[in-house]
Amino acid sequence: MEDLNNVLNAGDVPNIFAQDELDTIFSAMKPVVLDLGLQPTKANLYSAFTKRVRANTHSVVCMRYAAYAVFFPYLLFNNYIMSSGFL
Repeated sequence: MEDLNNVLNAGDVPNIFAQDELDTIFSAMKPVVLDLGLQPTKANLYSAFTKRVRANTHSVVCMRYAAYAVFFPYLLFNNYIMSSGFL
């Protein structure tokens, strides 16, 4: 739940990628960053990547959301919630 909350909040889960995976991400994002007119620094590359993650992440979570609202606010407030009436 914490990882999902982090993705919804920041588009990132801290320390989820190994260095070789980050290198792959950076090489894939370099043309995108250059097209935006930015310098291909690690910060710009990772920022562009997380923006794409946030824009393209779709999930379905089934849970009793009221119980998690205090600990994971982005699960409750950043999403469309369909309630069956049962809390």
